[in-house]
Parts: sequence; structure tokens; C-alpha cells
Amino acid sequence: MKKLFAISICLAILTIGNAQTIDKKWNIGLHGGLTQYNGDLGNDLYKTQKGTYAMGGISVSRYFAGHFDLNLLATKGSVGTDNTEGNFKRNVTTAILNCRFNILGPKSFARPYVFVGGGVILYDKDLDIEESKVDYIAPSFGGGLNIKLGTSVMLNFQETFMYTS
Repeated sequence: MKKLFAISICLAILTIGNAQTIDKKWNIGLHGGLTQYNGDLGNDLYKTQKGTYAMGGISVSRYFAGHFDLNLLATKGSVGTDNTEGNFKRNVTTAILNCRFNILGPKSFARPYVFVGGGVILYDKDLDIEESKVDYIAPSFGGGLNIKLGTSVMLNFQETFMYTS
């Protein structure tokens, strides 16, 4: 199970797009990954024994200077928990605007980065909830690593934390 989890993380967090440079200022990325819950009903962060919830998304990034990017990320997926304190599963849609600081310059093969931003999350209506609910994500933050695979393709590993009310 742990091997499958590690392989799925490596494949799911794959971001394919244009490697951003001074000449190529725009980037389009495809995203996939796992979501984990930490809140009033329990803590599933970094635990593989409970249910797995997935997400997918698309991003558009704009290169501004040697170390700064602005990134708009939209995702669709599920979030939930299943533990002794309670359980739930909700389908969600997010839109997040992040400012990313690349620690190394644009010519580096591997570029670690940190980011911070904010956005909105839409909890879809389901059988238990009669209407959709919109909430704010403030802040969203995290870090990651971009690895150049070619002149126009990058592999991206990213960890994102989102706080909502």
C-alpha cells in the first residue's frame, strides 16, 4: 500500500507545461494529487490508513522576474475524513492565486520554491446539503520543487496547505 501511495503521489503531482524563463513568461500546468483533512472532525494529514480523496486541476502562471511568479490554480476534487470523531466527504472546487518565490534562478535544473496566496472554495451541494457553500481560503501556502525535463517541460512536486473557516 505504501509503495502504491508513493508511486501515485509521484505520478499524480506531475505538472506538464512550459518551463518559465525570461523568454517564455507564461506557463500552463496540469495537476493531480491527493487531499487530506485536518479540522474539527479529526486529523488525517500524512496518514494512509483512511480513505483517499483525489483532486485534479489546471494552472496558469506568469513569470515576473528572476525569482517571482504569479500562479492561478483551479482544482476540482473531494475532501473528507473517516475516523472516530466523525466522517464526511464533500466535492469541492477551488480557485487560488499564489505568489511564488523561486529560491534559485531560472537557469537552474532544479528550482525549489515557496508560495503564499489566497482564494475561494466552493463546497458542492449533495444529498445532505441543500445548497452550495462558498468559503474563503486565507491563507494558502506551501512549497515545491520544479525539475526541468526539457526545454519546455517540467516535473513539479508541490505541497499545499489551505485554511478555510
